[in-house]
Amino acid sequence: MGFRKLRLFEITTEVGADGYPVYSATPTRLQGTSTDEDFNSVSIKLTSVKKSKTLVADDIEKVHEIEVGYDIELEVLGVDPAATESVFGFVKDTAGNVKEVVNGTKKKFGLFFEGKTASGTVFQKYLYKVSFSTPDIEQQADSGENVVTLKITGKGEIITDSTGTQVKAYTVYEGNSGFVTTDPTTMHKGPVS
Repeated sequence: MGFRKLRLFEITTEVGADGYPVYSATPTRLQGTSTDEDFNSVSIKLTSVKKSKTLVADDIEKVHEIEVGYDIELEVLGVDPAATESVFGFVKDTAGNVKEVVNGTKKKFGLFFEGKTASGTVFQKYLYKVSFSTPDIEQQADSGENVVTLKITGKGEIITDSTGTQVKAYTVYEGNSGFVTTDPTTMHKGPVS
């Protein structure tokens, strides 16, 4: 299965008139702003976070389950120093070094990536509201065979649009309206009703 073109759109306003966040016009690439071909995304995993409660009445037990968010696990080859400022709240100095500030205000993002199903169908996924934790670092001696990757975890939130519908993501399939063949410039929200 494929995974590429990871992009982050910084949220500038938490809730816009349509219920969706308002995003910056230019996405962030974890490997920097270069126009070089993407070569960074290793894997992504989205896991639903659910809450359930058990209702008992008339000698019948019913379990009510709702999705309240999702966990994100990203594995990438690295994060460019400039991208660490917006993604993790770090501070890049004039020499290009990074001060790792802790417990600062975390920015939130819309996340875009392109994938491919096991049957070869290409899709683009838009996650509307995510934030990331500071990554753990693990280094090892280079044996010439090992590739060191960076694992980044985060949380995704459910949003409520202007119709009262709760939304986590939007998936657009190749060949359908809304599929973009270049870098995305906006977060896809579907056709206007």
